[in-house]
Amino acid sequence: MSDISQSELWNGEMGERWAAYSDALDHMLSPFIEPIMTAAALQPGERVVDIGCGAGVLSVRAAADVAPMGQVVGVDVSRPIVDVAEARFGERGDVAFEVTDASVWKPADLFDVLISRFGVMFFEDPVGGFQNLRAAIKPGGRMAFACWRTLPENDWAFALMKAVLPAIG
Repeated sequence: MSDISQSELWNGEMGERWAAYSDALDHMLSPFIEPIMTAAALQPGERVVDIGCGAGVLSVRAAADVAPMGQVVGVDVSRPIVDVAEARFGERGDVAFEVTDASVWKPADLFDVLISRFGVMFFEDPVGGFQNLRAAIKPGGRMAFACWRTLPENDWAFALMKAVLPAIG
């Protein structure tokens, strides 16, 4: 475990790089949007929170499903990445973005649905983070998210690492 917090990491060089390459990264992660949206089964008028919203693509997709009266709030710990989301989509009235740590965030209003594309996996205290988020969802609310498993269970990354490590020592 690193001594650097997720906030420090994502507001430093990592966040700056992600922001700089957000178009390419959003394209790479786009296949995960529809499975999340199918699982979320969003309905018009619902309030949705997108945890680890990144540059806002999933948030905007969710806004289309909850239109015309719904609302989506995208939250992310990274100011550089939220700046990209706000530059892309900040003029919309159906999506708002906020820089905050969702695992300890206390929203003013409850949500119907929580969605996340690889955002919830960064909680420093996953149990506490999910307990906190459960308190932000209305009774009967739902969660739908994609989250990587451990490295050895992710062949796309682990196979490459196993192939490269012997060559680089």
